[in-house]
Amino acid sequence: MSFDRSHPLYQEDLKQIAEKIHKESVVGKSFMITGATGLLGTLLIDTLMWMNINLDSDIKIYALGRSQKRMKDRFSEYWDDDRFEFHEYDATKEAPFIKTDFIIHCAGSSHPKLFAEDPVGTLMGNIIGTNGVLEVARKSGAISLILSSGEIYGDNTEGRCKMDEEFQGKLSLNNSRSCYSEGKRAVESLCQSYLAQYGMSIKIARPCRIFGPTMTTADNKASAQFLKSAKEGKDIVLKSSGEQMFSYIYGADAVSALLTILLKGENGVPYNVSDDRSDVRLKDFATTISDIANVGFEIVSTGEAGGSKVQNAILDNSRLKSLGWNSTRDIKSNIRRTLVILN
Repeated sequence: MSFDRSHPLYQEDLKQIAEKIHKESVVGKSFMITGATGLLGTLLIDTLMWMNINLDSDIKIYALGRSQKRMKDRFSEYWDDDRFEFHEYDATKEAPFIKTDFIIHCAGSSHPKLFAEDPVGTLMGNIIGTNGVLEVARKSGAISLILSSGEIYGDNTEGRCKMDEEFQGKLSLNNSRSCYSEGKRAVESLCQSYLAQYGMSIKIARPCRIFGPTMTTADNKASAQFLKSAKEGKDIVLKSSGEQMFSYIYGADAVSALLTILLKGENGVPYNVSDDRSDVRLKDFATTISDIANVGFEIVSTGEAGGSKVQNAILDNSRLKSLGWNSTRDIKSNIRRTLVILN
């Protein structure tokens, strides 16, 4: 999928993210961002470059990704800007050493299709990639933000309305689908180990399901497929009953949350990243898109390779809100916004 970076609504998103950041804490600083061409990486880089262009923030961005072509396609307007620098990076290999102030580690497989096709790569990419990034942070003295996932909780079988950061859910190890959730648990354990052994500054975020116009073509999560179908005028097909309860968050709100955690969060303390105005059933998420886009909607209940079996995954974001963060608008407005910004 492609999006219109110059669209007034997208530019408004970037401005609103920037307004939630204490500008003086990032002026003249450098950021290393892995997974730069992904949904979050793109928004992070666009926000920082927006601050450079509009607020004269003099922020240096080291954008890491596997493909120079994909990076250049995604960020062609920044390619010759001295404040933007591409570095080739594969999360399953050693990260390049970069002397930087901040590291935001977004790289890693998050697509259900890959969980089914390459569970070993999914698991090891999380562990090896995070270890490499933490080594760069240790050597450069950088403050790092490591992305875990709300999937580490597994299923909420205790009848709780929401899962806070201390919750221990039910997670099955009897199938390869756990490669992602167990990989993220290992990532958090690695962070705690580096903290204990080296006394570094490491922040941890646990995002819920994220949607927005910077989703990539490779994204085969249900929310991305629903939005892609709607934009193409095709019927939305739900491959389950749709009764699962999930937390969602708009990409721009997720990025403002990540930057808040990076700059204000406590070391080693995990923060759920979710929007309590966007806690809905999967079926309701799909029907909202169908109503806005005026396309058909059907349930086929065929299941999907690599898809989550979790039925209740509502995250408590009280700890994030205690840092002064709040979302910008409701889920219906954000779905409409996404469809408008998408090309």
